[in-house]
Amino acid sequence: MKKMRGFSLVESIISILLMLLLAIFVFTTFPSIRMGLHLSQDHVNAAIIGRSLINDARKAGFDNITASSGTKTLSGTDNGAPYNQTYNYNFSSQTVAADKKVVWATVTWNESGKQKSVTVESIIVKI
Repeated sequence: MKKMRGFSLVESIISILLMLLLAIFVFTTFPSIRMGLHLSQDHVNAAIIGRSLINDARKAGFDNITASSGTKTLSGTDNGAPYNQTYNYNFSSQTVAADKKVVWATVTWNESGKQKSVTVESIIVKI
């Protein structure tokens, strides 16, 4: 008589339990991963806004760089739901030499009831 090949009942139950534990682990970590991605996106958006303010200052020309502040609202969708985030910015400059200015843009936003910020800094040289 040939020995039958296959899984025994015990092996099948153990494999089902292992897959169940893996599924529980995966489904409980997804919300925290999504939250982390959302928080990272806010930091990236703030850095993009700061970078665009510095690029606008470069385009305006060395002698036309002025301090400014304001707000920008970015809209989109997050997992199919509408998403709006308001960012406040302050743009400043300081002349460090006759042909050199240090410029920085600080962008702030509220995240889970706490204020977060990103500062982007650069040097602009008169050409």
